[in-house]
Amino acid sequence: MSAPISPGEHRLSVKAKLWLLCLRLSPVGFWLALMVSLYGFLKDVSGIPSAWMPNDKVMHVLVFAVLTLLFVLAYRLKIWAVFAWLASYGALVEVLQHSLTNRMGDPWDFLADCIGITLVLCFSYRIQHHADNARLAPSA
Repeated sequence: MSAPISPGEHRLSVKAKLWLLCLRLSPVGFWLALMVSLYGFLKDVSGIPSAWMPNDKVMHVLVFAVLTLLFVLAYRLKIWAVFAWLASYGALVEVLQHSLTNRMGDPWDFLADCIGITLVLCFSYRIQHHADNARLAPSA
């Protein structure tokens, strides 16, 4: 039998507790994913068979979609600020690939990065807009 709830206390469901835990850990997840992605983008891939690697542009879209999702969960910033930070990271990756590795910086990779960012930001905006409308809608 559980203890009675005092007037100002609220009980959270297991689902709500897991969601709060994810939100608290999301900055760690974002920075970890950022470091792993930087390693992957700057790693020498000359010894890896090209048949093993999927399409480079698809990988850029997916990596930046994941980074954007983690960034949005971790930090409450305006959409333009999220786009600016992550697009800057994408541009930096291409410059570093060109200057520090035997890989070539590719403007099409940067475009793929921006597409991954934009997809998640549109999805995030849509969900937030839907949640705001549901919260403001009069209950019947």
